[in-house]
This record gives sequence, C-alpha cells and structure tokens, in this order.
Amino acid sequence: MRVFTGYKPKDFLKEFPEEFECDAVVVGAGPNGLISALYLASAGLKVIVCEKRYEIGGGLATEEILFPSNLSNTHAVYHMMVDYMPVLKDFKLDEYGLDWIKPNSQVSFISQDGFYLTFHRMVQDSKDSVGKISIEEAERFEGNFRLWRRMVDEILAPATYVPPLPPLEMIEKFQRTDIGKKFLDLAEKSPAEIIDESFKSEKLKALIAYLVGMWGVDLEETGMGFMVPLLVVRATQKCYPYGGSHRFASSLARKIIGAGGLILDNAEVEKILVEGGEIKGVQLTDGRKIFSKIVASSLPAPLTFEKLTEIPDSAKEIAESLKQWKWDKWSFFTVHFTSPNPPHCKVNKELDKFFVSIVGFSDFQSVLSYFGKLKEGKFTPVGGHFTPESLIDETLSRDGKFVSFLQVCAPYPSDKEKEKIGKELLDILSDYFEFEVDMFVCESPKDIESRLASMPYGSIKHGDYTPSQMGYFRPTEECSSSATPIKGLYLCGASSYPGGLIIGGPGYIAANRICDDLKVQKWWQPPDYIRKFLKEYY
Repeated sequence: MRVFTGYKPKDFLKEFPEEFECDAVVVGAGPNGLISALYLASAGLKVIVCEKRYEIGGGLATEEILFPSNLSNTHAVYHMMVDYMPVLKDFKLDEYGLDWIKPNSQVSFISQDGFYLTFHRMVQDSKDSVGKISIEEAERFEGNFRLWRRMVDEILAPATYVPPLPPLEMIEKFQRTDIGKKFLDLAEKSPAEIIDESFKSEKLKALIAYLVGMWGVDLEETGMGFMVPLLVVRATQKCYPYGGSHRFASSLARKIIGAGGLILDNAEVEKILVEGGEIKGVQLTDGRKIFSKIVASSLPAPLTFEKLTEIPDSAKEIAESLKQWKWDKWSFFTVHFTSPNPPHCKVNKELDKFFVSIVGFSDFQSVLSYFGKLKEGKFTPVGGHFTPESLIDETLSRDGKFVSFLQVCAPYPSDKEKEKIGKELLDILSDYFEFEVDMFVCESPKDIESRLASMPYGSIKHGDYTPSQMGYFRPTEECSSSATPIKGLYLCGASSYPGGLIIGGPGYIAANRICDDLKVQKWWQPPDYIRKFLKEYY
C-alpha cells in the first residue's frame, strides 16, 4: 500500500498554464458576467470567465452565515425581471435546477398605528386593499397602476435589453405613440412629485415611495420619475429561485461549461492588457496571462479603466470623467436571524405570509424624511423591509429553524456597533411581529464592499441612479452600448446601461454587441416584446 506523504502541485495535477489564449475573457462571475459568457460561448467563442472569489455568482449569493445549518440570501433576494429576462427562455434554465417562485402575497405595508395595505400579483387584489381607504383612492390606484404597467410592458422592460437611444432621438421617437408621450411627461418629474400628484392617501403614498426609495432612487430628484412605474409594478411581480439565489448562478455556470466555456475562481484580474490601442488580454494577480482580442468587464467602469495597462488617447477623456463617478447614495444594513417558529404579525396573522413587509413608517413625509437624512449620511433606523425567507424556501434551514431578515437602507459604512444596531432593528420589528431570536448576524454596507469588491461603498448598483448616470449616459455616452473606444474592450456590468438589480440587461446587451462586432452568427432572436419595441421606436 502506498502512503501519501505530500505532493508537489505540478506533479500531482496539471495547473492552468502560465499563458493561455482564447477568444474572449469575461472579468467577474456575477450575474451579468455569467450571462455575457453564456451567450458568447453558445455562439461558438472560446470563453474564459475570471472570478476573484472562490464562489461565483456575485450578488447571487446564498450562504451559511447563520452557522451551523442555516442559510440566508446575503444579497439578491427579490428578482423583479424574471418575466422578461431573455436568458431564462433562450437557455431553458428551468431544465438546470432553476425553479422560480412568485408569491401571490407580495408586499404589505404596516404603519405605526396598525393600519395596513397589501399589494398582490393581481391588481384587483391590490385595489381591494386600497379600497379600505376609499373607493375613490382605489380607482385612482387601479388607473395609475394599469397605466404604469403598460409603460413597463411596452417601453421600460424591452428597453432594458437593447442599447439606449441618445436623449433627443429618444424624445422624438417616443412622441410617436400616446403611451410614449405619457412616459416622457412622467420621466421629467421627480418620484415624489408623481406619487404626490397621483394619490391622496398618505399611507399609500408612503408605501409606493418606499418601494422606489429602497433601491437608492432619490425621491426628490427631477428626471428620475421613470423609475416609479418600473419599481412599483415589478414590486408586485417579484420572484425567488427555490433553493436560494445562488441557484440562478449555478444554472448559468452549468450552461457555460456545457457550451465549452471555462470558469476560473480565485482568479483576480490585476491588469487588462492594452497595446497599440487594442485589447490583448488580461494578467491575473498570480502572474498568469490570458491572451484574447475581447475583454468584457462586469466590474464598474471606473475600476475597469483603473486596470488598463495603457489608456489610448481615444479613451483618456473617458478615463478622466470616470474619476468623478458617483457611487450609490445609500446601501443596505441587514440583520439575518433564526427563530424556533415563524414570526407572526401582531396586526393580522394573514400578513405572516407576505414576501415583503414594510414596517416603521407612518406616512409619506416619514418616508421622505428618512431618505432625506440618508442623503446627508445620517442613519437613525426607524423602519425597513422584512422577509420571512423560510416561508418561501424551507430548504434554507437544515435543523428545523426559521430563517428571516430585516433590511434597512443605510449609508456607508454603518459598521460601528453592528450588534447594537442589529438589536435595535429587531426591537423595531418586534413592534409588528412576534418572534423569538435564536441567533442573528448583521451585515453592513462595509461588509458588502468587503465581500464584493465590485461594490465600493456598498454600491449595490455599481453607481448612483441619477440623470447624469442613467440611460444614454451610463456610464458615459461613449460606452453606454457596452463597447468602448478601446478596440476589444466592452463593459457588461451594472455600471453600464441599464443598471443593476439582477435584471440581466448589461450582460445581454454586451454579448449581442460583441457578436455583432465580430460578425459572429447569433442563434438566438430577441423575444417578441423586444421586437415590437424595436419596430415601434428604433
């Protein structure tokens, strides 16, 4: 019998070579990087994905942070664009262990005086809840919601997966249709203006304002009104991948490998090699080099340009402008916890089953005030959104415990006295729900930054949502279609158009642009709703 006493790596297995050549390198194995890589590999390109961490998925993370035996989704939980993402149908990901759950009970808002409202998958059910305020307010809600849903279905959703139009061209083309004109009128306003003009009830205004502000949208910023239809309508259609958000990432990864692609973990890209104004490949922190004519980076644009070995004259102005990039105004502070039994709502046990319960606010002004203070860097926890994860996914616990979290919007870093803040948040939640805490773990914006280097300052969207960093200007007008002035360099992450929140748009747009530039035949076609949009407005 041979006794194994140790080995030399080079003798025991073949390491990845010091130098390698492929068609395309994708930097970062987050959702957009994986989506880009999958389309490129399936088109016949030799693709390598380089991921800094030992775990792929980026924000698609399901981790055993409540050790032992209890997992929680540490980042993405609410998947709002599942009904539209082309990658899901193009690659039939349901055949690879991806099973989406869409709860009927989507959002509850429980005010400090015990009054509550509920939003559901069906607009009529939501209208019935608003009817507790008045018949007139219920009619206003239904009318606005149906209009907003048309804007999402006909404009915002398809626009998520095609390159943006320059502003003047967009205005001219959207003027062609009645719904386009209404969209333009709404887009010019601030979210707060739209909400205040559309409804009378302070409670309903507060609920809708929170659904918009929680994602880092400044409620009082003019020109951000278009986010109201998107975030409110899709808040009623959120999905969750059974088994945790990481199931989405693992399904994409299996498809990439099946298409002949390669994923390297613990492979941080230190440099993006540029020579003569063209991409030559990447160099990893361990010195290995991967040569390619294409590099698609899912890192934020400022971090991507920092890794370039040289910046050609054609890109120097862009590189300089990216130094002024604005990161997210606020991030999330989350307390994950286990309890022996499911939490029960003190107001109405029917509210136990909601995917999201918003607590701690009394009226529209209380929401505006909270987010206003966050802009100033002030953090006084008063409320947030609560999700009983085990209610949706019993697989998260292996010892019979119940996993939940309460998440609040918080400025960076918010990591001092984390345990104290966590206890304060649990105390706030206890005003609305009955539960017994076995253990809890807190995650601050600084923890987000530490885990995911692509999110400086806890920037979950890779950069602030503001008119100068949205649409045709995300990240710059020269790069908003994913291509850059540097031949072979593409941007495919959330700092690119259309933005973040696990929507799959940046990855899809980049893959299409790369294939078009390389004149590689694409076997896939845009879905019907995108083709209709292109015919109408492009």
